[in-house]
Parts: sequence; structure tokens; C-alpha cells
Amino acid sequence: MSQVLIVDDEATIRNQFRDFLANWNVEVLVAGSLPEAEHLIAGHDVGVIIQDLFLDAPVTQVYEFIEKHCGPDLGREAIVITGYLAKADFRRMVDIGAYCFFEKPVSLDELLIATWAAEGRADRMALVNGRRGRATLSGS
Repeated sequence: MSQVLIVDDEATIRNQFRDFLANWNVEVLVAGSLPEAEHLIAGHDVGVIIQDLFLDAPVTQVYEFIEKHCGPDLGREAIVITGYLAKADFRRMVDIGAYCFFEKPVSLDELLIATWAAEGRADRMALVNGRRGRATLSGS
């Protein structure tokens, strides 16, 4: 099973999301910045990234991060969270292929359901694309 990476500059939110998802047996990693997230992605099997849109970084860097690390070809999905959603941000998230988005405050139950769904889709895409060392079926 792949891991979920939570990227948010607010430690309280990272910890709340981590603790809640871990109670449901979701393997969780946390990062407070994009460089820290890059480091974790390089060393772990991350299938879903729960990404705060407005970090202590320009929003354009967050978009670039999501485009670089998420999508069907990579077998990794992005769930974007924000407290300040503008129509342009929503369109941009759709354009870059974010799996879904939530406005803060986030229902933890809805986040869990979205995480499970995104992880399932990421795992299926990884199988199709032969990524992340997943087992495949072969005929005899």
C-alpha cells in the first residue's frame, strides 16, 4: 500500500490530518514545505498528496509541484486544500489534474473518503503504467 503525504505549513493541520488518517490505518508522511515534500517523495512510495494550496511559497510553485509529482502517468493523485479558493485557483487545479479539492474547514470524514478513493485510483494507474513495483497478472 502506498503512503499519503500531507503538505501544509500549519503544524496543527498536518498533525490533525495525520492522526485522523492514521487511526484508519492510512500510512502518512508529513511535510511543512515543498522542499521537505520533494525529499519525502524521493524516498517513499507516495500515492496521494494532500496539498495546502497556500504555503509559505508562491502559489505558482505549489501548482508546479503538483504538476511535477501528480497525475495518472505517475500513479499519484493530489487532493488540494485551501482556505482561500478563488475561481481562477479552482480552474487551475482542474487544469493541472488535481483529483479533488476542499475548502477549509475540512470534514475529516470527507477527507478520508477522498483519500481512499484517490489512493485506489493511483494504485490502479500505477499497475497500468507498471510503476511503483506493483505486482501484475500474467497469462500462462
